[in-house]
Amino acid sequence: MTILSKNIEESTTVQVDNDAQNIVYFHQNKGEENRIIFRDHIVYSTFEKAGGHVVLLTNVKTINFKVEEDKLYVQIQFLRAQQNREATIILPNTS
Repeated sequence: MTILSKNIEESTTVQVDNDAQNIVYFHQNKGEENRIIFRDHIVYSTFEKAGGHVVLLTNVKTINFKVEEDKLYVQIQFLRAQQNREATIILPNTS
């Protein structure tokens, strides 16, 4: 979550798509769009300009995102864990 938090804090736009279970965030000063994608029990971070991805989490059963006010809430359930894990990331001030 540290990588996601750092990248989102430096972004200018954050969009959440829970149907596709992904996040799109844009860095205005870099002119770069990045995504967090959940597929086949793996959470990836993709980098448009680098043309690749980095594995952030494995053995993930579900991941859900919710934006309220200036915060992004992330809830993760792992395949073999009994508990859900949650994180809250402060979104950048885009006004």
